[in-house]
Amino acid sequence: MQEYPKALYKGHKKNHEHVVAKNAEHEQELRDAGYADHWDLPDDEVIDYSSWTAEKLREEITNRGKEFKARDSKSDLIAILEG
Repeated sequence: MQEYPKALYKGHKKNHEHVVAKNAEHEQELRDAGYADHWDLPDDEVIDYSSWTAEKLREEITNRGKEFKARDSKSDLIAILEG
């Protein structure tokens, strides 16, 4: 079995970028830059909603087709997104 070219990935299983390593030296450069085998990628991206503004949270909730109340606090909005 031929080892190269070999695809390496960076990101998460659902949302990632990939690069093809041409040889062992190139593969090591990519791994040093944070690329890995697909099976080693984390399952989901962790989003820190606490750093978002309430306006951005409301926009994301609307984009996902979910509902919120006008008086929902920021923690309520985060709970809607994480729920």
